[in-house]
Amino acid sequence: LAMAHGGPFTSGHRSHQTGLDADIWFRMANQPISIWEQDAPKEWALIDEPSYRVLPGRFGPQQLNLLRLAASKPEVARIFINPVLKAEVCKRAPDEPWVAKLRPWVGHFSHFHVRLRCPAGSPDCQPQAPIPPGNGCGAELASWLKDKPQLPKVSMAYHKPRLPARCGG
Repeated sequence: LAMAHGGPFTSGHRSHQTGLDADIWFRMANQPISIWEQDAPKEWALIDEPSYRVLPGRFGPQQLNLLRLAASKPEVARIFINPVLKAEVCKRAPDEPWVAKLRPWVGHFSHFHVRLRCPAGSPDCQPQAPIPPGNGCGAELASWLKDKPQLPKVSMAYHKPRLPARCGG
């Protein structure tokens, strides 16, 4: 979700600094994800990166229901999901109102990213721009699928950002 007292992670996840972002794995199991599984996300990927296709048997009714439950919550502003999975949702539930909250984004091969709305009375919280009209299954999604975006190769070197004074930085 975020660091215990807010602020940046030591690598990646720049958006997970305010308590408004969470990653949710698509993996369905009756036990927590082990440390080994956390370090091996490709083992739980739903998408084959080279072919940019859903792996057989990896995205089914349970994963669709998980997305529906998350996106139907009024506290959720949007969900970032791999474009290939958004296309699967568009095939299976195109007329559902919650589908518009699913926004295509790079990565997210084994999880989705939930962005919550700003809590009431939070003057420093900047709300997300409104979601465009429609379900997001048209031209915007087609452009993501055509371009097959991948995560950029970035250095894992940690550069501590300058924090606001109220954070002690």
